[in-house]
Amino acid sequence: MKGTTVNQLTVTPELSYLAEFSFDNDFADAAGSRGDFPDSISIQGNHFSFSTAEGDTDAPDPLRLHFVVLGVKKPMTYTYYEGNYDPNDATPPTWVSHDGIFLDSGLELVPLNDEQKAAMKWGSATSKLTGKTTMAARSHKHLVVKVMGVDGMWLLRIPPASINKYWGPMVQKLKELSDAEKAKHGKATLSLATCVIEASFVNGAMGVLQFQPKGYLAGDEVAKVAEMHKDREAIEKMLWGPEGSARKAQYEAKVAAPVVATMVPQTESVEVKATKPAPRRSASTTSKNEDVAKILQGMGL
Repeated sequence: MKGTTVNQLTVTPELSYLAEFSFDNDFADAAGSRGDFPDSISIQGNHFSFSTAEGDTDAPDPLRLHFVVLGVKKPMTYTYYEGNYDPNDATPPTWVSHDGIFLDSGLELVPLNDEQKAAMKWGSATSKLTGKTTMAARSHKHLVVKVMGVDGMWLLRIPPASINKYWGPMVQKLKELSDAEKAKHGKATLSLATCVIEASFVNGAMGVLQFQPKGYLAGDEVAKVAEMHKDREAIEKMLWGPEGSARKAQYEAKVAAPVVATMVPQTESVEVKATKPAPRRSASTTSKNEDVAKILQGMGL
């Protein structure tokens, strides 16, 4: 991958900025019609391509993508099509929800009704392709990424089959290594904005992505990514729609609403029984991905 190496690391002001700014937010968040969506990356047919309002363009390598993360939306995005979904059809979906709580209807908060909530539950539909149980609504994890060697910001939608098995464990491993680096040196240079990640397709599966960290962001890409990363409103609009950070703030206010607990007077004494501490996990069980750890050893971690 041009301009990106595993064993070489030059800590520039831009690299330090990216790591410091994105350290907490991105790790925490990372576990319409076609024209309504921003420029995005398609994985149709197990090939990467870039989709814009003007049409599609093949990726430099249709089977592998190298990127860093500019922003990530914590809740999943749900889209529902009344008829059969056709990726080549520009007909808008029946409804969209950026957070699984409200419809995508601007700043007017319209809660999902019971029928829409049911469509987001597993078992609400059967896949016509595989015959297996699935959801009636389509769900994805949304990331805004900078692809190495490609200009601009791009929306990457991670399908559900890729999240728990591939994306989530990789993010967790990177966070553990970043936390260890910060504890040792007082600050971390490893983050989702500074680590180049490779996405590829799982053999024998359709539309399932796997991920692997490849090394630190380097070369001319560092300054480009740093400049893009500063435009937070543009990134939030790609993730949350035209209202951007205002729509994100509404979601955060909703999930942060305090829960008032009801105190029940205790009229009888309660015997407190000692509980055995949970057994410690062995080193072999705590290592989630030895291959990732070996790769990142070459990054100085």
